[in-house]
Amino acid sequence: MGRSIAKRFKRELKSAGLIGKLDMTDEQLARVEAAQLANVSELSNVSILACLLNVMVLVLSFYQTTMGGAVFLWGGIMCVVLGYMAFSTYRRRVKSLKSDGHDTKQHLDAFIRANTILGILWGLIALIVIPFSDSIGLTASGMLLVGTMFGGVLLIGRIPDAAMGLVVPIIIGVLIGLQIQQDPRNTLLSVMALSYMGVLYFASRLAYTQFAQQQLGQYSMEEQTEVISLLLKDFEETTKDWLWQTDIRGVIAPRLLNQDVHAEIDNRMPIGDALLDLFVPSPEKADLAKAIIERRPFRDVTLQLEDGDAIQWWRFSGKPVFAKGEFVGFRGVASDVTNAKQAEDRIIFMAHFDALTRLPNRETLTANLKALSQRSEIGALNHALIWLDLDNFKWVNDTMGHHAGDEVLQKLGERIQAEVGEDGILARISGDEFAMVLPFTDNSKLNGMLDDVCERLAAPYKMWGSKIQCRATMGVKILPQSNFDVDVVLKHADMALYSAKGQQKGTWSIFDQSLEDRAQSMRQLEADLNQAIERNELRLFFQPLVNAKSKEIVGCETLLRWQHPSKGLLSPDAFIEFAEDTGNITRIGDWVLRQALSEARTLPDDMRIAINISPLQLHSESLVPTIVNALGANGIAPHRLELEITESVMMTDTDYTMDKLRQLKDIGVRIALDDFGTGFSSLSYLRQFPFDKLKIDKSFTEDLETSEDSRAITKATLQLAKALGMRVTGEGVETQSQADFLTDNGCDELQGFMISRPKPLAKLGHLIDLQPMYTTDEPVEPSRLKRAKRKPAADRDLRTVKKA
Repeated sequence: MGRSIAKRFKRELKSAGLIGKLDMTDEQLARVEAAQLANVSELSNVSILACLLNVMVLVLSFYQTTMGGAVFLWGGIMCVVLGYMAFSTYRRRVKSLKSDGHDTKQHLDAFIRANTILGILWGLIALIVIPFSDSIGLTASGMLLVGTMFGGVLLIGRIPDAAMGLVVPIIIGVLIGLQIQQDPRNTLLSVMALSYMGVLYFASRLAYTQFAQQQLGQYSMEEQTEVISLLLKDFEETTKDWLWQTDIRGVIAPRLLNQDVHAEIDNRMPIGDALLDLFVPSPEKADLAKAIIERRPFRDVTLQLEDGDAIQWWRFSGKPVFAKGEFVGFRGVASDVTNAKQAEDRIIFMAHFDALTRLPNRETLTANLKALSQRSEIGALNHALIWLDLDNFKWVNDTMGHHAGDEVLQKLGERIQAEVGEDGILARISGDEFAMVLPFTDNSKLNGMLDDVCERLAAPYKMWGSKIQCRATMGVKILPQSNFDVDVVLKHADMALYSAKGQQKGTWSIFDQSLEDRAQSMRQLEADLNQAIERNELRLFFQPLVNAKSKEIVGCETLLRWQHPSKGLLSPDAFIEFAEDTGNITRIGDWVLRQALSEARTLPDDMRIAINISPLQLHSESLVPTIVNALGANGIAPHRLELEITESVMMTDTDYTMDKLRQLKDIGVRIALDDFGTGFSSLSYLRQFPFDKLKIDKSFTEDLETSEDSRAITKATLQLAKALGMRVTGEGVETQSQADFLTDNGCDELQGFMISRPKPLAKLGHLIDLQPMYTTDEPVEPSRLKRAKRKPAADRDLRTVKKA
């Protein structure tokens, strides 16, 4: 335990600098040593004079004693040593020596040696006078020696080695002298002398530690000041920011550093002008003025400069400065942020306005609608949200280019703004969609306003020597007086627009609850469709195709139905669009392929099965593998499968579409072009890809008896197909005269209600000899299927077939 206490005491002494060496770098040590030398040099004259005075007193005190001669000789030697020390100090001062680390070390060593010599001489005099002195002489010599030790440590204690060089020889001399005298009382004096040495040692170490720490603190402060000065200088030379300060009155005062690089700032921020007078009045300027009056710091205050030539923005940060508790002004940093402010303004503009038309955008419209919904005053003035869409804007872009489209949008915005006026709100939502908020007093006036807008927007635009007409269709939602959901009213306006487009383009429609109910029904229908396959609700119907001349059934077209649990049997028109929008069409199409080919096993093995393929399904990577697997699993020969595509398939990514169709042709599958003549018909499709068959749309067939144009188009289509070596199927045949016209003009196949309505395959047994369904899961080869005799339609007289 005692050892641990001793160790801890030793650590505390070391940490206090009373023992051991202080932890300093060589550079710091050299600085401390230079300061030591400078300190003792300043006190050297006082130290030498005090020592000389003590020598004189000692010589005079013992001159007439038996030791007088030895004391006198000693005094002479001391005077020589002290004179040499004084001369060395004087020479060093005359030469004004700027010591580096090596010279300083030499001078310190010389100083330590000189003080050690002095200590030896003082110890020697103790050996001379103490053993042979009476009590009075002993007291006098002791006082002189003690004064010499304590005075010396007081003056040179910042150099512990020099102090101990002086003290230790004196103590040794005193101890030896007391022992020579052989007085029992001297033992106590010897102990006191040793304690004096210990006290003086720790005193000198403490003086050195405090001195060294003071010098290191000053050194660190000088380094920091130098670094700050360099940083400020570099800051002012390299940055666009500058320092500024004002006096107590808020008047611009000379700055901290010379800033020649900011001469232009000096011209706009001249010394002697009031700081606040530089800026345009604004809320930010008022805040700055308040901060200056209240003498509190401020940060990043952006102000517009009062400059008539150009708009400039400065950003200021500053704080009050106090000297001895008195306020002397403000000091801070400023920067020119004109470019950043302009960029920020552009970003804000882009976030809230349309770059092309410079009208508010959807975000701004939403914010304005939210403000309307939160208004507290309810009066006679109502508001209507109008969602507007251009009807043939795509045609403008496609035919005249996007520059023309941009100009049309700009002119359209100007026209609508004239209708909206200052009380309304106009915004460009996206592309060719705009939105308006119009105030009105009653519904009749609203109707008139909507008619005027439609009429004005329908007027042609004169541009580049041409006239362009872009009618607009509008959906209208009458806003509640307050407390409405912005997202809901936007959705209602969009529903009204969709309804207007479905009725007649170039007009308007006002939202009513029936639209919401219908939309809700459609959403529910869409949700049910997602589970239709899992619930086994999809059904396949088949409509026979007959040879126009032999009246034999040559195949069946597969038609999809949905047995909805609550809505009953639905035709594709009720749900295919949802399937395409949600991406379910590929999954449903694959199911149709597998199920149709499975049921086709009951057909005679030379009877074809036709299946419609949607554009999305044709672009699916799973189409070809699904067809191959289904053909193999059901033992259906590839040439019996006939895939029907519409012209819309060819409108996008034509190269990819052609490659996919060629893959199917290579398998042996037949390809038919459905609804020919109703879409964007192009003879280039027929030239690029050898279709096996064309199908004349029923819209032409049903007009054959009344329209000469339909008859001419049908004849031309039949002649074109024959010239290209394609078979032709006439759809929608309902009368014998239609069948006769098509047959007489070379149509190969007929399809329609006159032959049979679409039915499940099991219900077509009166027309087709169906075979029993194989239940094995193994693939069935076509040769294993029993050939069934077909029933010619001629045996039943097509004139008497009911439209069952």
